[in-house]
Amino acid sequence: MKNYGKRIAEYMPWLLLTGCVEGICILFLALADVQVLQVLAGVLTLMTVLMYAGVCIYIVKKEQKKEEAFALFLKEPEEKTAEQLLLYCGKAEKERMQNLLDYLQIQRKEKENLLKKTEDYEEYIEGWSHEVKTPLSLLTFILGNHKEEFSEPVGYKLEYIQTRMQESIDQMLFYARLKGGHKDYLFEMLNLKESLGKVLEDYGPLLEEKKFHVDIQMEPEGIQIYSDRRGLEFMLGQFISNAVKYCDKEPEIRIHVEKREENRKKMWILYIEDNGCGVKACDLPYIFDKGFTGSDINVSKKPTGMGLYLAREMATDLGLKLYAVSEYREGLTMKVQIPIVDRPCVPGSDCGVLPG
Repeated sequence: MKNYGKRIAEYMPWLLLTGCVEGICILFLALADVQVLQVLAGVLTLMTVLMYAGVCIYIVKKEQKKEEAFALFLKEPEEKTAEQLLLYCGKAEKERMQNLLDYLQIQRKEKENLLKKTEDYEEYIEGWSHEVKTPLSLLTFILGNHKEEFSEPVGYKLEYIQTRMQESIDQMLFYARLKGGHKDYLFEMLNLKESLGKVLEDYGPLLEEKKFHVDIQMEPEGIQIYSDRRGLEFMLGQFISNAVKYCDKEPEIRIHVEKREENRKKMWILYIEDNGCGVKACDLPYIFDKGFTGSDINVSKKPTGMGLYLAREMATDLGLKLYAVSEYREGLTMKVQIPIVDRPCVPGSDCGVLPG
């Protein structure tokens, strides 16, 4: 009714003008014959009220039908619903509305074309990933069954190639997954230490080659978190990859967890620390930006600036918060804030923690 009141208010100047004209007529009638005016006063008042009421009812009915037609058009933006909407528009308004409808139709077609291109892109990425996994699987098979046939330096080189290829494929797939129209996350209760162990195992050859010392302090042992396994392990993998890529002499990775409560919300804080080259203070606020590679990058490392960007995007999708702390030349610490969920979420319930 509030909207209808506004629409009636738009016509108020014309109603006031009509009232003024009627008032002038009554004045002239009073000057001509006061007795006639006294007799007709009640009739004039009643006619005025009925006229104004009729105009208001007409305006409300018209606007109601127009709103219904517009809502139907937004729900089903087709030529038939557009024509129905135009029936309730005045001549001047119809031209403006027609221009709006034409624009909406163009935008709708562009959106459909964009969605089609996105679907084609996702299908291409998925197909390409399956194709490239064949040689990668072959390389994995050779390293797993015939590694002793290679010299140690060659074996390390092949393992390095294998890990980097797998990492690049994962980044591409998760980028397509994060930007895609649909996301197939499977949230479940996970053992945090097991997920970390899986990631460290995947990067084992690189950690071994660089002679990393990995220290995990996980108290209590069986920390359970509610998340998507693939997304969580991908995010953790980006931190380990970064530590390996920018390691220094006697490289270390230290991992520990602490429990915290803020604003009555309980959470785990996961720390993944390295003693690598660290990040300059001027670069630190931007390390999660897409394509950012820093102001002091060794060209031989060939960074893409995508790893931490994808990690942050994944953290957002999983309902986690990500922070970075660093002192230049003294290492980098990644902090992951993980909400503690007492019971898993099920469809239709509200557990207080919504992914993303």
